Amino acid sequence: MEPTPTTSATPVVRAATVTTTAAPAVVTTAPQSRTGGGVIHAPGDDVTLADLKAIFGSKVSTSPRVAEGLPSLNRAMRQAGITTPERKAAFLSTLAYESTFDYALQEAGQTATYRGRGYIQLTGDFNYGPAGSYLGINLLGNPNLAASLDYSAPIAIWYWTVRRPHSNAAADNFDMGLISRYVGYRASGTQDLLRCDGFKRAYQHFSGKPAPANTKCYRY
Repeated sequence: MEPTPTTSATPVVRAATVTTTAAPAVVTTAPQSRTGGGVIHAPGDDVTLADLKAIFGSKVSTSPRVAEGLPSLNRAMRQAGITTPERKAAFLSTLAYESTFDYALQEAGQTATYRGRGYIQLTGDFNYGPAGSYLGINLLGNPNLAASLDYSAPIAIWYWTVRRPHSNAAADNFDMGLISRYVGYRASGTQDLLRCDGFKRAYQHFSGKPAPANTKCYRY
C-alpha cells in the first residue's frame, strides 16, 4: 500500500495578508512482511496461487486447475470459518498432500468406483453417500462429481466440518497430529512430519511469526 500523500489546507486570508496552514503530517506504518513476500494476511483474505507456491513449492500441481479452482476454494473456506492463519495452515497443508491443490485429482492407479477424488481425496461409499446427501447431489450414482469444479471444494469442507467437526478446533490448538488422524491416511511418521512442516511454513507465511514450539505433529 502506498503512503497517503499529505496535502495543504485552503489558504487563510486576514487583513490582505495570505498565510498557508499546512495539514498535519500523515504518519504511516510500513506493512509487515511475511515469508514469501507480500503482507501478513488479515482474517478472511483470499489465498492466492503465489501464496501456495511460496509455501508449498513443488507440492503445488502445475495444472491450470489450481488457479481455476481457487475462487471456489476460497469461498468455501470463508463459509467454513477457515480464515485464521492456523486454520488456513492446517487445511491447506492437508490439501497439499492430498491433492496438490488440483480439484480434479483422482487416486492414481485405482479403479474402484469410490476411489479418492478431489481436493480432500474423498474415498469409499461410506463417505460418498453422506457427502452427497449433505450437498443434495447423487454422489453414489455420479462419483466423478467429487472431482468437479462445482463440488470438489464443498466436499472438502463437508469432510472438514461435518465428517470431522473438530478440525478447526484442532487447528486452533496447533494439533496437526489430530488433523492427520482425522484425514486417515496410512500410518506414517514421515508423512505426519511432512504435513506438519507444511503447516508450520503456512502459519508463518500467513501470520508473520513461527508456529509455537509445542505444535503437535504426530498422530496419537
